[in-house]
Amino acid sequence: MQSTISGWVSFGVGGSTMDTATMYVAYSNGNGGVTLSQRSSSGHSAPTVTPLQQFTQLSSPPSAVNATPGATITVTFSRSISSSASTKPISTTGATWYIFAFGNDKVSNAKSTKATFNEHIGYGTFTMDLSVPGITTGKAPGIDPEVLRNLHGFSMFLAWGVAPFVGIFAARYLKDRLGHNWYRVHVACMIGGPLVLSAVGMLTIEMEIPEGQPRFQTDSPHRYLGMLLVFGLAPAQIALGYYSNAMWKPDRKFIPWWDKLHWWVGRLAVLLGVIVIPLGFVLHGGETPIYVVYFFWIAAVIGAMVYGQIKYGVVHHVAGKESPSDETELFPTDSRD
Repeated sequence: MQSTISGWVSFGVGGSTMDTATMYVAYSNGNGGVTLSQRSSSGHSAPTVTPLQQFTQLSSPPSAVNATPGATITVTFSRSISSSASTKPISTTGATWYIFAFGNDKVSNAKSTKATFNEHIGYGTFTMDLSVPGITTGKAPGIDPEVLRNLHGFSMFLAWGVAPFVGIFAARYLKDRLGHNWYRVHVACMIGGPLVLSAVGMLTIEMEIPEGQPRFQTDSPHRYLGMLLVFGLAPAQIALGYYSNAMWKPDRKFIPWWDKLHWWVGRLAVLLGVIVIPLGFVLHGGETPIYVVYFFWIAAVIGAMVYGQIKYGVVHHVAGKESPSDETELFPTDSRD
């Protein structure tokens, strides 16, 4: 690893982002040598030294390596291609993701492997395929990982920050005003949002995960709460919705327990979605403006719900109280006359 940077340089293996790669950070120690440390990170937080330093620093680069003119940092090290508790694997059958970053600021306590430094001023990603003889640089990915992460975030925002609120507003306040169309709006929002758009979001983040990385990671609240939401609450809520629709009767005298369960599972899912979205901002280093826009949007949604409550009030179709003819299912079933 060589660099003309006067501060520090980092090289990551096995991932296209800081939180998915094993990083090796090098900086001049002030005595003519170089300090090298193995580090890891979550999101865009400063990388910290791993408990195990699983590499061997060598005294000089191989003869086949050409020296970079003006290099201020030159360090050679070796490591296993296999994965371990603190290292990501290097594929011998296909391309592996690599990242790099660098900064010009002075490193604090440069003789220590735990030295601190400021945020990078430049970074990049690439792939390398070691399985093809004579070719060291693999084909660049078709879609930038950053683009895939942004698509994931936007899809999930629509799926859990927009669509459910429209569906809930229609079901809670607009039954009398929309007639049977309230149900069509509700189903379109709940199927198109938590189901279809969540699938798009999962697909884009799947495409972003480098080869050799686990598909379902639970190392952050965003990830394990997101999986609970998408694979647990969302399917349960949709199933409860269809069951409630199938069991609906125009002459019912009260609201059955399965309807109420459908409401509360939905409320829990929407609340969790509102929480999981900003946790994604934290994981991937979202800037302040995105937090401002997001929470402004949530405040506007809450305002709309309060307006609906005051202006229209909650509408439940119970015989003798509301007009059951307004509540017509989208897909007829034998359970409804």
